[in-house]
Amino acid sequence: MKTRMIQISAAAVLVALLGGCTSRQWYESASANARSDCNRMQPGAREDCLSKVNTTPYDTYDKERSRSTP
Repeated sequence: MKTRMIQISAAAVLVALLGGCTSRQWYESASANARSDCNRMQPGAREDCLSKVNTTPYDTYDKERSRSTP
């Protein structure tokens, strides 16, 4: 599962770089892909997976990221 999420994230980054996607599009796409992967799991594992998926809205993420970047 972790390997699959890493692969999806890497693919999303590649698509973003090649396709000129904005940071928001990349962030939302990666989150949607992670939720989609969780939804394909068996019921017990699905809930556990979904609880670990990042649900922070992009605007909140971007503000936090801006504060931590020098």
